[in-house]
Amino acid sequence: MIGGVPLGGLLLLWCTLMAVSPIRRPRRLGLVSWICSAGPNEVPFLFIYIVVLSNAPSVLDGDVTRGDWISSMVAVVTVVGLGIVARRALRAGVVADAALDTALGAQWSAEIDTSLVGRPRRRLPWLRILLVPWPFRPRA
Repeated sequence: MIGGVPLGGLLLLWCTLMAVSPIRRPRRLGLVSWICSAGPNEVPFLFIYIVVLSNAPSVLDGDVTRGDWISSMVAVVTVVGLGIVARRALRAGVVADAALDTALGAQWSAEIDTSLVGRPRRRLPWLRILLVPWPFRPRA
C-alpha cells in the first residue's frame, strides 16, 4: 500500500493512463508504455469489472477510512480512463471503413472477388461484449 491505496490499484491506473495517453519517446519508455497499455486496450470492460469489484467491498462496508476514499478516487479515475479506451475501440471500425473508402473509393468492397472473401463477420451482441469480454476460439 502506498498512502492507503493498494499497489494493484495504482498499477491499473498507470496501465489505463498509458492506454489513454501513451508515451512515445524515448523508445524504451514507449515500449514500456505499449506493454502496460496492452491489457486495457484489448479488454477495457474486463478491467472496469476488476476495478469496480475490487473497490466495492470497502465502499459498501460503510466503515470508510481516508485510505478507502483515496482508493475510491483512484478507481473512479481508472474507470473514466477505461471508458475513454472503450469508446475509442468502438469507433475503430467506423474510422477504418472511412479510411478504406477514402483510399480505395466508395465501391471498393463491391469490386472484391467473392471467391476470395470469407463469410462476413458479425458484430457481437452488446450483452456478450459486456458480460463475457474475452474471445473464444475454436480448438481447430
